[in-house]
Amino acid sequence: MRSSIHPIDNEAAACAFLRVPLLQELSAAVLHCLARAPRRISCARGHRLNHPGEPLDSVCLVLSGTVCRTLVTDRGAERVLDLYGANELCGIAELFGDLEAPIHHVMVEAGHLITLPMADMRAACELSPALMHRMAHHLANRQLALEEELVTCQMQSANDRVLHYLQSHCSTRAHAEGHDSTLQLPASKQLVAARLGMTPESFSRALRELSDKGIILNQGRNIVLRGSSAKARRSRGDALAAPSRERRRTGADPLGSQRHRPAIALINLAGRQRMLSERMAKAWIMAGRRISPDKARRMLRESIAFYERQRERVRAAAGSRLATELQQVESASWLRYRGLLLETPRRERLADLLAANAAVLDVAERTTCELARNEEYLGSLVNLAGQQRMLAQRLAKNFLALPWRGNRKATEDAIQCDLRDFNDGLQRLEDARITNAGSELSKIYPCWRAMEQHVRCGTRAGDEAARAAKVVIHSERLVSDMDLAVASLVGRIERLIDGGSKASALIAA
Repeated sequence: MRSSIHPIDNEAAACAFLRVPLLQELSAAVLHCLARAPRRISCARGHRLNHPGEPLDSVCLVLSGTVCRTLVTDRGAERVLDLYGANELCGIAELFGDLEAPIHHVMVEAGHLITLPMADMRAACELSPALMHRMAHHLANRQLALEEELVTCQMQSANDRVLHYLQSHCSTRAHAEGHDSTLQLPASKQLVAARLGMTPESFSRALRELSDKGIILNQGRNIVLRGSSAKARRSRGDALAAPSRERRRTGADPLGSQRHRPAIALINLAGRQRMLSERMAKAWIMAGRRISPDKARRMLRESIAFYERQRERVRAAAGSRLATELQQVESASWLRYRGLLLETPRRERLADLLAANAAVLDVAERTTCELARNEEYLGSLVNLAGQQRMLAQRLAKNFLALPWRGNRKATEDAIQCDLRDFNDGLQRLEDARITNAGSELSKIYPCWRAMEQHVRCGTRAGDEAARAAKVVIHSERLVSDMDLAVASLVGRIERLIDGGSKASALIAA
């Protein structure tokens, strides 16, 4: 693809640098270092800045157009990692590390760049600790964003992922204050969909549904994020956080909705930590036994990142004295467990890993039960539904660990106990009218029956590997289905809480 190089004087380059947040308020010496050998390049659409596996030789400041950072797999498939628009720098990761991954940068929209040689950029960072700090902060934020993206791909709906992406690209302050905020997609909808790991059809469908709900106004590449929807959501949150004097005086809040609703979501959050503690051990064993090792390592990374993100939220919101004390115990238990999870999985370390796993699970279980106890019937339902997710992962973990365990009888007994507990839990949820079992739980049964059959058959020598792979697949699908059921249950409970006396009558029945 065509490109042309043009000279650029120091003053024009310095002016361009000052429009980039990372390069603002630099000293004259640092600016001089950056402006020693800049080049201005006009790039046509499709121009490659580097080929897969070859390092970038410059940090690129985008003046106009869009640069796409893409990973090419061994099979030739491409995964969009990032999109860079005007006044953004690409190539910062390459500045501080030798990346051997097959990553390349290509212009997906024609535009102009200023290229800064890597040596000059490194020299500027050595001259300015503030610039080095900004670069480190930028890379840390990017790492956190990638971890969050890994989690959201597994745990959020397409609509939520698209809305989160749009919010991250708009003026959050204006939006939070209830004003409409307009943003322009950095590239075509097809490329943005690829950036989010979605098909173009799924992305367009999500935009259409968000538009139908009045959350956005879709105008091609321009998206208006409606401030009124944010203001309405914030108002509902304020109302929940501060009960009105009228309700307190008249006692018209029989369920204590202002107290219950945030706690219900917290019980669900704390309960998910139980599931993640088991999922991490399952992934570790999968990697050690070479059962879908790439998938196992990805699952382990995702679960660790999600667990750590949630543990801070649980710690901040736990509230009760016992829950706070439990979180202090969890800190030491988690550090040991995390260290073992990051070791190379091997049979000799299984006992240590399972002991650390049990310690972390115990804290998560006790924290969740303490929070649920304070909320009585409503909390116990959310706790029960969340426990089903944990049992699905623990069953898979113990099943996969059987060939590595010395005392198979104890593990087999634990599996049989968990099978009974899961079936009992499903029955109790069906018996609770509030769960709307007909629409949510019925979707779980086919996957659960298939997994139950494989687990009950044990690890026969002839088909052990195939059975283990199927148990992994069913356990992941089961947790995904249970997540939807729990989210639906939490939403239903919150709506009933908002309904006041009608909810009391239903629950009493």
